[in-house]
Amino acid sequence: MSLAETLRRPLTRPRESLERLPIPRTFLYPAADGPRSDADRMAGAGVDVVAIPGCGHNIMVDNVQDFALAVQAALRD
Repeated sequence: MSLAETLRRPLTRPRESLERLPIPRTFLYPAADGPRSDADRMAGAGVDVVAIPGCGHNIMVDNVQDFALAVQAALRD
């Protein structure tokens, strides 16, 4: 695909791309953000939505242990 063709394509939000992928998917987010308004939509598309406690937006740095456990669980499924 040329650069011009790429630029003419409508922008897709990352969440929408995640919902369409034909593979197992898990979306991790900080529990401190509260319930996600799009959690039901993502779950309906087959995305596992997992809240990680004790962290900000740098989940893998702020809470290494729970991040690692969530990734391990996602890879196991």
